[in-house]
Amino acid sequence: MKTENYGDASTWIDAELLNIRELRKHKLIDHVISGAQPTEKVASQLQEFIELKNT
Repeated sequence: MKTENYGDASTWIDAELLNIRELRKHKLIDHVISGAQPTEKVASQLQEFIELKNT
């Protein structure tokens, strides 16, 4: 964030949330994995997603 001259994280987070809204609006996100889960659950869901995409 320092390299991109953000004064604090809130400006960066706002920009990222706007990017996500735009991607959803254009139907460019087809799968969401919540990072608010335990690491093991996130890893398991990522593995399932990778296996699904490789079939």
